[in-house]
Amino acid sequence: MLAGKDLNRELTRRFDRWLFTQKYTEGTRERYTTVVLDFCAFFGDRSVITANHFDIREYLAFRSMKGNDLPTLRTKLHGLRIFFDFLNMGGLVRWVAPRLVAVRQGAKKLPRFLTEMQVHKLLKAARNPRDRALIELVYGTGCRMCELTSMRVEDIDFSSRKIRVTGKANRTRFVLFGPPAAKALREYLGTRREGFVFLDGKPNQHGHLRQVPNGGWHCVWREYTKEHPEGKRRTKFFGIRSTPTFTDALTKFKRLMKNVNLTRPIGQRPLSGGALTRSLRLVGAHAGIERVTARMLRHSYATHLLDHGADIRVIQELLGHRKLETTQIYTHVSRTKLIDTYEHCHPRGH
Repeated sequence: MLAGKDLNRELTRRFDRWLFTQKYTEGTRERYTTVVLDFCAFFGDRSVITANHFDIREYLAFRSMKGNDLPTLRTKLHGLRIFFDFLNMGGLVRWVAPRLVAVRQGAKKLPRFLTEMQVHKLLKAARNPRDRALIELVYGTGCRMCELTSMRVEDIDFSSRKIRVTGKANRTRFVLFGPPAAKALREYLGTRREGFVFLDGKPNQHGHLRQVPNGGWHCVWREYTKEHPEGKRRTKFFGIRSTPTFTDALTKFKRLMKNVNLTRPIGQRPLSGGALTRSLRLVGAHAGIERVTARMLRHSYATHLLDHGADIRVIQELLGHRKLETTQIYTHVSRTKLIDTYEHCHPRGH
């Protein structure tokens, strides 16, 4: 039986396969496996199946000292709970140590949103059809980031102005859009009738080899398989002693790449969440608005609906929230409606 680091690596690999089997999204799988790999690195040569709740607390304390805030710590703890649930189901651990640990709730931050004037400025600053369609669609539908990156042309119904999207927890829902978004979408899509709506324009890759400060060589590439049709980031480290020169490292890298599919599916690559965020921030910079994100536009969508008299339960359905409490945060954000109601309804408000 494997032990120590080798066992941890194998368990992480099997955990990732199990998440795929359970139909977790690509982003969620990567987030959970990243947490597990970080915990394994913290745990050193010991097998993770020997970890107890004190070890989990020490890990969270370590991450806290590295600057992680409470929401980040809760995310890491949740990932470890899912992983140890997996180990428990496989009979490798008798009890789930992370479930004996809790991270306190911090103060909830109110979501950031744009004013209607700022949204108009943002649209004017869009310099190409893709960015214009992106802004119109996010603001016009309130889509989540994961719904945008997986959105397909075949799922757009221009006649009834609705789109079928799949996002959080692989849930499918319909979002509505108006004439401005329809016009921007038609201009951007042109004659395209299938594939992802927002495409990645990156050229085909060849892998990347670079030297790290300690003298070793770090290889990075994106591999395309049936399990990962959009590609999965892979890395490999060639130690200092085994590859003292660039030529040796390159030879090993080419040998490694012979059995790896590096070719991206032409015309089918969806725009990544990172590229989408960079596009929005660049447009925001041109408009003089700092750090514009898809989430901020989603918050603006909900806040402006509330400002114009939409019922909170209708907004809940439009946002795809399962719980009303999640939507109710916008009642604290929408100051415009509060002030307007106060001035018109209170005897001393005007």
